Amino acid sequence: MPYSQRILPNYTYEDWVHWEGRWELIDGIPIAVYSTSEPLHQRITGNICIVMHNTLKKSKCKKYLTYPSIDYKVSDNTVLEPDVLFVRGEIEKEYLDFPPAIAIEVSSVQFYGTDIQNMIFMRIKAFLII
Repeated sequence: MPYSQRILPNYTYEDWVHWEGRWELIDGIPIAVYSTSEPLHQRITGNICIVMHNTLKKSKCKKYLTYPSIDYKVSDNTVLEPDVLFVRGEIEKEYLDFPPAIAIEVSSVQFYGTDIQNMIFMRIKAFLII
């Protein structure tokens, strides 16, 4: 076993639910989540949700729903929180536990690389970074 594997933590969802603050968990490693409370970020995220919701409402497709900022449990040791999820069906638990149809992340220059990496960890077919 390589030395790096022996010293890196390997937390799980069960550990993650007890933490204070906002964290994502990627392959067992905790990542602090930066604040999304800036007004511009909130306005963009809200507008995306409104547009997606209204589009779905006008369509005949009733199978898809839009969720803002809900936890997505990718696996037992990976939990992410994208800004907007476009999901087929209802989320019945406190988190999404199946792949979303689309994940949307409102990003900034300083976090763009991290946001791309997180979207790849979600193991979904479609994502959009704004």
